[in-house]
Amino acid sequence: MKAKVKTGSMGLIAAVAALQCATAGAHDGPAPKRNCDVSMLRGLYQLKGSGHAVINGSVVPKALLGSVRFNGDGTLVVETLTLTVLNLPTVEQADRPGIYTVEPDCTGTLAIPNGPTWNIFVSSPGLATQIQTGGPDHGIALADLKFISR
Repeated sequence: MKAKVKTGSMGLIAAVAALQCATAGAHDGPAPKRNCDVSMLRGLYQLKGSGHAVINGSVVPKALLGSVRFNGDGTLVVETLTLTVLNLPTVEQADRPGIYTVEPDCTGTLAIPNGPTWNIFVSSPGLATQIQTGGPDHGIALADLKFISR
């Protein structure tokens, strides 16, 4: 009797494994498209990045670190920002308002009035990457935004 139970159990295990393989194949194909919007970015994010600035015709390295609060409605506040550019003093700023967009394909823009502009890509609600496209220093920077808290 015990031998039959073992054989039956093995058959059941094999049937379940075959069913799992069959259903796994049904999910192959292109991944579903994401539908992004400004509400994906909501809360406090750490900003960190590096790049180059053009100062008096010379290209010099720069680094930035700060925090940005996204309101989920296309508005934001750069709560803190430390910017260091070679041979220039460190610049610290706080509470600078800005605006951002997020398109259905998860690309978008970020702009600080009288400051830099960025193109952004939202990987998930907790992570975005941005590249500087304009600003007073005529430079470029690549930066990551990582969710910290609500």
